[in-house]
Amino acid sequence: MNTKPVPVTIALIASAVSCIMSIIEHVSFKTFVVRFALTALVFYILGSIIRFCIEKAGYDDKKDAAAGSSDDDKKDDKASETEKQ
Repeated sequence: MNTKPVPVTIALIASAVSCIMSIIEHVSFKTFVVRFALTALVFYILGSIIRFCIEKAGYDDKKDAAAGSSDDDKKDDKASETEKQ
């Protein structure tokens, strides 16, 4: 699974919401920039944590799937050996 764009996507969505809310509230430019910067930073960090969790879970699934397929192959080999006898 391609998880590279997850942190950026989450940060951009959160920043867009923050900008829209700041525009609706008619805040000063300084407040607008501070909100935008903090929102982008915080949600980028959260997105990175989410990306790490997704990759870790994906890695475990692949490892389990690989182990399961090798067990199945061994069972198939044993079954074919018993059929030959």
